Amino acid sequence: MAPSLPEEGSGEQWPSLPVAAGGGGALCPWPCRRGGERAWRTGPWSTGQVTHHPALLVTDVPSLALRGPSKWWLTPSQGAALQAPNAQLFTADGAAWAQVWGGGSVQPLLALARPSCGWGPFPPHQTWGLGLWAEMCAQPVPGQSLLVSPPWAPHHLSPPHCWHHRITAAPPSPRARAPRVPPAPHTPSRMGKEKTHINIVVIGHVDSGKSTTTGHLIYKCGGIDKRTIEKFEKEAAEMGKGSFKYAWVLDKLKAERERGITIDISLWKFETTKYYITIIDAPGHRDFIKNMITGTSQADCAVLIVAAGVGEFEAGISKNGQTREHALLAYTLGVKQLIVGVNKMDSTEPAYSEKRYDEIVKEVSAYIKKIGYNPATVPFVPISGWHGDNMLEPSPNMPWFKGWKVERKEGNASGVSLLEALDTILPPTRPTDKPLRLPLQDVYKIGGIGTVPVGRVETGILRPGMVVTFAPVNITTEVKSVEMHHEALSEALPGDNVGFNVKNVSVKDIRRGNVCGDSKSDPPQEAAQFTSQVIILNHPGQISAGYSPVIDCHTAHIACKFAELKEKIDRRSGKKLEDNPKSLKSGDAAIVEMVPGKPMCVESFSQYPPLGRFAVRDMRQTVAVGVIKNVEKKSGGAGKVTKSAQKAQKAGK
Repeated sequence: MAPSLPEEGSGEQWPSLPVAAGGGGALCPWPCRRGGERAWRTGPWSTGQVTHHPALLVTDVPSLALRGPSKWWLTPSQGAALQAPNAQLFTADGAAWAQVWGGGSVQPLLALARPSCGWGPFPPHQTWGLGLWAEMCAQPVPGQSLLVSPPWAPHHLSPPHCWHHRITAAPPSPRARAPRVPPAPHTPSRMGKEKTHINIVVIGHVDSGKSTTTGHLIYKCGGIDKRTIEKFEKEAAEMGKGSFKYAWVLDKLKAERERGITIDISLWKFETTKYYITIIDAPGHRDFIKNMITGTSQADCAVLIVAAGVGEFEAGISKNGQTREHALLAYTLGVKQLIVGVNKMDSTEPAYSEKRYDEIVKEVSAYIKKIGYNPATVPFVPISGWHGDNMLEPSPNMPWFKGWKVERKEGNASGVSLLEALDTILPPTRPTDKPLRLPLQDVYKIGGIGTVPVGRVETGILRPGMVVTFAPVNITTEVKSVEMHHEALSEALPGDNVGFNVKNVSVKDIRRGNVCGDSKSDPPQEAAQFTSQVIILNHPGQISAGYSPVIDCHTAHIACKFAELKEKIDRRSGKKLEDNPKSLKSGDAAIVEMVPGKPMCVESFSQYPPLGRFAVRDMRQTVAVGVIKNVEKKSGGAGKVTKSAQKAQKAGK
C-alpha cells in the first residue's frame, strides 16, 4: 500500500522522492497528473557510466538538491551488490529496492531510464548520460513541483498514487554534474586483445560431477557477481541441497537461461592466467550433443570428468555408460585436445587413494588410445570439484600426487591443478589461408544502409570490396562494409561474429543457413548429395534407406534423405563390417549417401570442418551425428550477379 500523502500546506513532512521506480515496468516518464498539473519533461539530472560487467555498474552519481534527505530509489537486479555510503536494501510490496543517501556507487542496476526510450536494462556495451532520470524540468528552480510514481503505483492509477514533491533548494551547478562520457567500446573486443579466447566442452557420465566441477571454476574464476551466488547458496541451503552449492549455481543459471531470461554470456566464462575460457555447452543439457556439433564455436578442448568413487567409475566406463560415448563423440567431431579430471577423490576408499587414481588412469588411458587420443598428450588431474582439491591450487590431501606432465611436438608442459592444465591447451590456429566460408545466422534490413547479413567467419577472410557468392541461392554481390561490435573492420577473421552490408540484394534473396564465400576462390555451391559417416546414438527403432530426418549442419536445418546405406563400419577402427546393410540401430556406425530435401550448402569435414559435421534430429532429440566425407556439388549455372558485383569485377580485371 502507498503511504497517505499530506495535504498541500499542512506542514507535514513530504515523502522522500523516488527518482527511479519500478513495478512491472510501470514507471514515469509518461504524463503523470495530480490535480491539473502535469509532470515536467524528462531531463538528465545526473550522469554516470555503464561498463561491461555481468550486470551494470553506475558510478559518480551526485546527490539531488531536494528538501530533506535525498533518497533515491534504484531497482537493483537479482542480488545487486550495493556499494554506497548509507546504502541499504529493503523490500516494498515484494520487490527489492535500494535506498541510497548522498553519493557513492551502486552496482549492478537493472532498470534505469534511457533518454526518450522509456525504462529498461542498459545494453552492456553502451554508455548513457544516464540513468538517474526524473520527471523534472531541465532547469528546475526552487518552488517548482515534481511528480514521480512510487514503486508500487502503476502509471495508469489516478492521484494520489503519483507523489508530488516540491523542490526547495537550487539544483547543483552544471559543473557539479559528472561529465558525459562517450560510449565505451564493447569490453570483450578489448579483452580479446589481452588474452586468447578458448572454448571447452565438459563431458562425462551422469553424476560424475560435471556441474559441480564446472560450477566451481565459474564460481571461483568467473564473472558472476557475488550477491547472485549468495542468493543461490541460500536457496540451495533452504532446499537442503547445501552440499550441491557449485552445481546449484550452474543449474540455476541453466534454468534461468532455459526460461528465456537472458543471462550475460560472461556467466559461462572464467579466466586462467593465459586464457579467457568459455564453456560452449552446459553439462547435462538435454541438447548437449546437438549444441556441441552445431554450436557457433567448435570446442578447442574437451574436459572429461570421471568419478573415482567406488562403483561410480565402473558404471561410467561400462558399455552403457556415457564416459566412452562422450569421449568417442568428442574425437569423432574433431575435438583433438583432451584433459581428464579424476573427480570425487574424497569419496574413494580410503579417501584420496593413490592406488584408485592409478587404476583409473590406466583404464581411461587404454580406452582413449583406442579412440585415437595419445595419452602422453593428455593431462590427468585427481580432483574434488566440491572440496576444491587440485582445482585451482595443489591439494594437501594428495601429497603423493607429484603433478601431471604432457609431451607433444609443440612443447612439453607440466603442472598440478586443473586450472594449470587448462593453460596447456594449444590455442586454435585461425584457418585464414583457406577460402572464405561464412554461414549466415540472420539477415537484417537496416534503414539507410540496406541488407545486412550476420554470421561467424569460419574460414578465410572477409574484406570490404570483396565480391562474394551466397550458396545455395547462387547470388553474387559486392561487400560494401564489415562491422563487429559497431566498429568498422578492414578485415574479419575466423571466429569473428560480424555484420556486413551487401548491395542490390534483398532480405528475401538470402536467409539463415546460406553460406557466403569469395566468388574468386572456391565459391560455395549447392550440394546435390553427400556421403557421410554417421553414428546412431539414440533411435528407438531401426533406420532404413528412405529415412528423412532434419539435419542440423552449421546454421542450416534441412530435411535430408538417407538415400543409400552403403556400409556398416566399426565405429572405433572404421573397418568395414557389412556391405549395404538393410537397417541401422542405436550404437551402429555407417557410411550413408544423403540427399537434401531443399537446396543446402555443406562441405567435406576434411576441407571445412565447421561445415562438415552435423546432428540428425528426430522426435525432438538428437538421434545421430555425422561427418561429411565428400560432397557432390550441383552445377549451378550462371546465377544472379548484381550490378555492384559486375562493376567490382570489371574494376578488378
